[in-house]
Amino acid sequence: LHVLEQPVGADALPALTDYLRDAGAQVVLTGSQAETGEGSGMLPFLLAESLGWPLVVGLAQVESIDGGSALVLQALPRGQRRRLKVRLPFLATVD
Repeated sequence: LHVLEQPVGADALPALTDYLRDAGAQVVLTGSQAETGEGSGMLPFLLAESLGWPLVVGLAQVESIDGGSALVLQALPRGQRRRLKVRLPFLATVD
């Protein structure tokens, strides 16, 4: 666990973008929405856009990682699942 210190009221996006880019992360999991604060649910979308990474919304499972890509299952309504192949690095939301 690494805590990124931020001033009160600061935008977390620039700090997270810089940290993840420098860390060489390949898979980043986020919640879909914060319990406190504005709770807009936009951070994963803005972060993926800022990094230029693909975003998987509603990740259910990472099946495999091989050759610069991952095979994942995306959760859909009514218990359905969709298998996706996504290039690394990627960001995913989990519920």
